[in-house]
Amino acid sequence: MFDFTKAQQEAIDTLDRNVSVSAGAGSGKTRVLVERFVNILRQSLRQSGKQVNAADILAITFTRKAAGEMKERVRRRLTELEQEDALHASFWRQQLELLEQARINTIHGFCNSLLKENPVEAGLDPAFQVAEEVEMDEFLLRTVQQFVKQGLRRGDSDILRLADEYTAADVVKQLLLAIPKMDAILNFGDLLQPYQAKLNEKNVLQGQLQELLQELAEDRMKVKASAHRQKLELLREHLPELLKAAADSVKSENMTLLDSYVGTLAATSSDKAVVKAAKEILQQLHLLAADAAALELIPCWQQALVACSAYLREQQELNNMLGFDDLESRALELLKNNRQVCSKNSSRYQYIMVDEFQDTNERQRELVYLLCGGDKDRLLGHKLFVVGDAKQSIYRFRGADVSVFARVRRDIAAAGGSNIVLDDNFRTVDKVLDLCNLAFAALLGEDRQQDVYFEALNANRATDILPEMLAIAYDKESKACRREAEAAVIAERILQLHTEKQIAYEDMVILLGALTAAKSFASALQQAGIPYTIVDGKGFYERREIIDLINLLIFLEDSSRSLELAGVLRSPYFAVDDESLTALFLELNRQEEQTVTLWQLLQQDAWPLIDYQKRCRLLNAVGRLRLLRQYAETMPLPELLHTIVDVLQLEPLLAAQEFGLEKLANIKKLIALAESYTIEKYGTLADYLLRLQQLRQAGAREAAAADMTGCASVTIMTIHKSKGLEFPVVFVPALDARSKGDTDMLRFNADAGLGIKVDMGGELQDTSVMLAIKDIEKQLDSAEKQRQLYVAMTRAQDRLILSGAYDSSSKSRSENWFSSLRNILQDYDQFLLKEYEAGKKGTAVKSAADLEQVLVTDELLQRIKPLPEYGLEWQRSLSATALQTYLDCPRCYYYQYILQMPGYEAVNAADASGYLPAALQGTVIHKALELLTNGYEQEPAFRSALQAYKVQGSAARTYDMYMQYINGPLYQRLQEAERKAEISFELPLLQEYGITAVFSGYIDCTVFNSDGTLTIVDYKTGVPPAAGEPAPGYIYQLALYQKAASELWQRPAALAELHFLQNNSCWQLQDCSDRLQEVAELCRDIFSKRRESEFTVKTEYCKNCPFAYFCAGKE
Repeated sequence: MFDFTKAQQEAIDTLDRNVSVSAGAGSGKTRVLVERFVNILRQSLRQSGKQVNAADILAITFTRKAAGEMKERVRRRLTELEQEDALHASFWRQQLELLEQARINTIHGFCNSLLKENPVEAGLDPAFQVAEEVEMDEFLLRTVQQFVKQGLRRGDSDILRLADEYTAADVVKQLLLAIPKMDAILNFGDLLQPYQAKLNEKNVLQGQLQELLQELAEDRMKVKASAHRQKLELLREHLPELLKAAADSVKSENMTLLDSYVGTLAATSSDKAVVKAAKEILQQLHLLAADAAALELIPCWQQALVACSAYLREQQELNNMLGFDDLESRALELLKNNRQVCSKNSSRYQYIMVDEFQDTNERQRELVYLLCGGDKDRLLGHKLFVVGDAKQSIYRFRGADVSVFARVRRDIAAAGGSNIVLDDNFRTVDKVLDLCNLAFAALLGEDRQQDVYFEALNANRATDILPEMLAIAYDKESKACRREAEAAVIAERILQLHTEKQIAYEDMVILLGALTAAKSFASALQQAGIPYTIVDGKGFYERREIIDLINLLIFLEDSSRSLELAGVLRSPYFAVDDESLTALFLELNRQEEQTVTLWQLLQQDAWPLIDYQKRCRLLNAVGRLRLLRQYAETMPLPELLHTIVDVLQLEPLLAAQEFGLEKLANIKKLIALAESYTIEKYGTLADYLLRLQQLRQAGAREAAAADMTGCASVTIMTIHKSKGLEFPVVFVPALDARSKGDTDMLRFNADAGLGIKVDMGGELQDTSVMLAIKDIEKQLDSAEKQRQLYVAMTRAQDRLILSGAYDSSSKSRSENWFSSLRNILQDYDQFLLKEYEAGKKGTAVKSAADLEQVLVTDELLQRIKPLPEYGLEWQRSLSATALQTYLDCPRCYYYQYILQMPGYEAVNAADASGYLPAALQGTVIHKALELLTNGYEQEPAFRSALQAYKVQGSAARTYDMYMQYINGPLYQRLQEAERKAEISFELPLLQEYGITAVFSGYIDCTVFNSDGTLTIVDYKTGVPPAAGEPAPGYIYQLALYQKAASELWQRPAALAELHFLQNNSCWQLQDCSDRLQEVAELCRDIFSKRRESEFTVKTEYCKNCPFAYFCAGKE
């Protein structure tokens, strides 16, 4: 039994009422969640009546990773209880089996499952796809651009008016920004009402200004003779005109007149109050003038938003696509509007647990309340358990609303539930925690009536090491390089800790509010010879250098893809400037009726007017692209990629850029992945591009090469990315950084309404509603930034080092984290303050279009030469097929996956008896079954498969095997449910077993059962097992596929089957956990080897080995 604090035990044991837990940083909330889950089952076992099973508990986590970790921890506890509790071992074994059906998922994963189970009731196509975030962003941009473009073409008065006021591009931008709040905006009601309410104050303000003008004119003689007195005399002379202007202040010419007389007044001691009041009223009248202009524009915005919302929904239905926000809204609609579905799901879950509740929103709260008791506004029942920490709510940009957590805590208390506080910190040493307690009691306040208030944490670890603050002083001359100076100081401190205190680089992290400052710190580490990794939250396929190369591949496959070609031209490969590209696209628009593509335009002689130097750059690009297109027609994918590297000189080009070695490592990784794909799937360029699209749709998050080198390094990451993590040494620099201004022309707040900017005399000016929203946002942003700092500082286990810069030449201190902390800590002696001075040198950064032709020097080549190929790739990524190869013959595995040698190619022809070579036979049948699943008829599917692999001869025996299977009972059973063919995956499937490698593969057939589970089918055309189990490689492959499918679809994969086509037999696997443990052991065995001699030869495989021509150990 684990040791828990009194508060933790209370959270675990309180099962008879609703519970909220305020879990401070490092307070062990994950242990509590897991043990509460297990305790629910334990108490159910002890009580008479209906038994609660693992599948009756709904657990919602913030990320898929957290869901996976929680499920694995629960699995380990259930396994322990099965071994420890002999009396109830069968019960715990049953719970282990039911755990695969348990809903431990993200909110979006749960919503997805709910909609998949009830597509008709939700009004959705059962085959709807959930778009990855990047894909959805691209879809929304493209769709909103189409919406605005179509509106302009058909002369839509609202779109035309808005485009005239803001430009068409800005209308697109603002509509995109409005999408997350679209429903709230459209449900607000009368959007004009806030403006009309303000304009109702106009007469009062105009009267007050008239009175003040008269007072200034009458009392002018009380002011001493001065320039100010002369202005008052002029005001007296023109008083009638000014009074008339004040009475009709909406007109811009009247406001200009009033500005020229009142706005220029400099108050003296005698009339200071009157002048100040007049200026304030004048400013309010300016706002009212903007509000009056908004009365014309708000209806335009409202109509545009209504039409855009309808158009987006229409396009999503046409494309059968939902985003994460859509999952929430459609699931909520389903539960609200269908009482039967709501009642079924509310009854289904006896207990509901929600983690990270501080980062939920109102829509998610309503959804949870409906699941609890069927009422979105009232918390009914006693099944809810929420865990959160308001002090760590930092996801407003994703729609999180910390007030929702506060409301739910109040609702729980009002319903007789328990609000429990976990205030014991087991992560951070006392000296760091003391500083945090002091700082955040002041920053966050301790008023318990507020939504967020500070609760002190109790330390459980002691130290003598004091936290540090590094203060970088700068003046006007050194201001520009203050961040570089700070980065250099931090690099020096990291070296000291590493060399003098023997602290490993991987135990140190630099946390930033935003990654915009990452380059300064990375450069400083690089110059100091300190290895580092930037964790930017982007997937491998979203990195700029990878996108550039993928765009090039897309163009080489299909020259009509003008947008991708434009991306290639704009990339560092060719560095074509935006002005030239704009000229080309304007020419394309002119030739729109002729449907000319960008590539066709580039082949023409009549280019738009582009100067000589830029024209030469374009000609150079066209020549090299034409050459690459010729290569792409004949070369296999791996050879094409290596040719691209040579033709475009990617190695020196990328190595010469900032962080070029990391970029080059990523390119090499992409090439390695493509080579692996070609080996396994005999894939073409078109096949590989389709695979990349599938990976994005499946949400694949391949790690960047720089993160996978295995080298111990300092981590640079954002505070958001660090949430939930901990590090022995934490640096929190750039505390003086300020937020950037915004260029939004439209904002919404549920209380204030829709704020816009309007054109007043050629300048966009805020309306009163916009200013009110900005004030609200400023307060919310400021509060969240304080919480971000709390998250950052509480990541530290042993050492905390803060840093920032300040202007030593200024007497006043600007408001930022750094100045606030210095003020709070000025009398505190339990931290070390170290002062430094910034130097005088700065750094310039050039864009791709500014780059001159890279000169390939010996020095540059020396920088490239020691760069290793992408890590030990064979230890970082594995496929199920690779494991089978290793089991067949370790030496064959070594040649194919480590040396990546070419094997001899089998002849693509049937023999005289109609048999194809074994490998080709399997490939053809797999392809035919894939086409069959995707809608082909039986005969065309097989013919197309033969054509795809250029098979010669009749292949009659292979055809017989294919037909015998699809007309047999095994395949006929599959046709009764929804299926998907050839689902690809790249996932770290064995992390819980200590294997971090990414596993890849293709699941032949995924069956979506009516009960919400999955069945996995893998086709085998080889010899079926005579008796008992199939070959271990087949079983391991099936276990990995079962695990991958569950991860991909967030559904339990209850069954996995091997279908042997030679005799229509089937072998089934239900629980894959033991097999995955065996796979992990096998991986450890493989990874322990380095030399060829360690990879032994199995001679029984030699006759089928593609490397027999080379292998010295063959028979």
